[in-house]
Amino acid sequence: MMLGKAVLCLSTLHFYSVAAQEQCTDLRGRLISHGLHYVPGPDTCTLCVCDNGLPKVCKAVLCSPPQDCRSFRVGNTCCEFICLDDVVKPAEGAEANVRMAAGGAAAVVLLTVALVVYRVRKQKRRRPPHADDQRSLTSIG
Repeated sequence: MMLGKAVLCLSTLHFYSVAAQEQCTDLRGRLISHGLHYVPGPDTCTLCVCDNGLPKVCKAVLCSPPQDCRSFRVGNTCCEFICLDDVVKPAEGAEANVRMAAGGAAAVVLLTVALVVYRVRKQKRRRPPHADDQRSLTSIG
């Protein structure tokens, strides 16, 4: 009987301690249970742990701005940047493709020239010497 009262007392105590833990409200008005991560607001890049209705152990998320924009503004969500540059840049993929094609064409031309030079030299070595080339300097003249 005494053990039953102890178990009942402990379970009641646990129920009240869980019920006493308050929930937090996130940036969008949603209820967040005790112990869970959430964004309390107003900064969307701050993440906290809900501790009895209060934000605790908060950490800021650091974001790098876009490298291809000279001017930008921060958006409504964490790490959202809106580029304000009005200069339209050519597509980087297209530029890279043109460079690669030009480099490939140059390599093909270079290899073709090297092959032609090699074959011409090889043919010159195989030809028998001409009779005119065998004349001595004493016979000229």
